[in-house]
Amino acid sequence: MNLSLFSSQDLRRLADLVARKEEYLQAAAQIDSELAAITDPTGVPNLPALPPPSSTPPQRGFVDVVSSRVIAREGSVGEQILAVLSKAGPEGKHIREITGAVGRPLGSVNMWLSSETRRGRYPVRRVSPGRYALKGPNGSPAHSEAARSRRGSPMRDAMLAFLQKSPGVGFRVDEIAAQTGLDRRAIQSWLSANRHKFPIVRAAGHYAWKA
Repeated sequence: MNLSLFSSQDLRRLADLVARKEEYLQAAAQIDSELAAITDPTGVPNLPALPPPSSTPPQRGFVDVVSSRVIAREGSVGEQILAVLSKAGPEGKHIREITGAVGRPLGSVNMWLSSETRRGRYPVRRVSPGRYALKGPNGSPAHSEAARSRRGSPMRDAMLAFLQKSPGVGFRVDEIAAQTGLDRRAIQSWLSANRHKFPIVRAAGHYAWKA
């Protein structure tokens, strides 16, 4: 059985079923011993009593090993997905194509994409239901200050270019996200942290380049 094909949830369920099966087998052996003692007390050896079934499944060594392997793999899911999308172009790829290319469970790929399009840490956007693409150059997922700075440049350039096109015209965050394809939360975070560095004014929830 190739355990690497199973998701973390499947592995936990598998471990629970195996533990429950062993408990039932122990209980069945105890019942057989007691039945034999009643039907033929002289022919049954003095067997040690088996422990009663436990409500808490015992920890299995192979579960810990597999879980550690799954956790260790998760760190490279983003790198693999970004590598696939970097070759896909502006039209992107469907989530099932991405799953097939990276060899990961559909649930893991979907969770990563859904999470990162909300957070805005990586240049990933959803172009249509189930289809994702990169916003710009593929940023390295390394969590260093330099890498974070490089990932911030496309956001800054896109925001400044959009607002400078219409000086004095205010836009809500939702409108900016719809017209630029940027993540709404990433836009809000960028404006909160950087608008004072540029002639960007805010009024009644609208942001505009100062005319």
